[in-house]
Amino acid sequence: MTLKIYIYEKMNYNIKFKYDLLIIKNDIFNIDNVICDINYKNYNRTFLNIEYNINNILKIDGLFFQTKSIKLLTGFTLAPNCKNKYYIDLPLLNNNLKQRTIFEELDKKTLILIDVIKQFYNNSNSNINYTPIIKTTNFFLKGGTYEYNFCKLKLNTNECQIYYNNNNFTGDLLKLDFLKLEMKCVIQSYGVWKYDNTYGISWKVIKMELKDIDNKEINNIESSIIENNITLIDE
Repeated sequence: MTLKIYIYEKMNYNIKFKYDLLIIKNDIFNIDNVICDINYKNYNRTFLNIEYNINNILKIDGLFFQTKSIKLLTGFTLAPNCKNKYYIDLPLLNNNLKQRTIFEELDKKTLILIDVIKQFYNNSNSNINYTPIIKTTNFFLKGGTYEYNFCKLKLNTNECQIYYNNNNFTGDLLKLDFLKLEMKCVIQSYGVWKYDNTYGISWKVIKMELKDIDNKEINNIESSIIENNITLIDE
């Protein structure tokens, strides 16, 4: 049996399309259940499908997770030449450690599967470079420069249900003050993409919940970030 969008935790996540979603719970995720299906019928060979296979009893096309609620450190950016496509960075801090661990495991496994990926893309004699899920950037906070890990997420407002303070949101994401927001979202990835000699796994937001946080909460969160989550590299 193959299911398209399901596993473990049922959630109605999109009133636009009325999808029911079962999400892979972070605490029971098993990297050994992730396989690349080289027999997937993708004729232009630009995308290698990922399956989550549970003991050959249940096979799920793609990976689906719900992130924890976490303070944003950067704002939304609009994709080039697009009116409804955005990027947002998901911080992978200590309070989001399990999600970071899952991404680390996926990065390692994708590198291990390099020969399978080359076979699928007919690149057996070529060098191809992997773009990791986990990236590193700098963040300026309270007079210091800090380094932290993040995952870049894609968001298409035509394909994502967005809530702001528990209300349906259809406004301009670029006008929101990200410094005063917490975000929780459902993300999905269907597989490994390839462009020229580069390949990687990208993640798409299919549900997003944004919530305002007051100044007292912001100060507490920022103090926690400084103490526990990111590395000071310059003062």
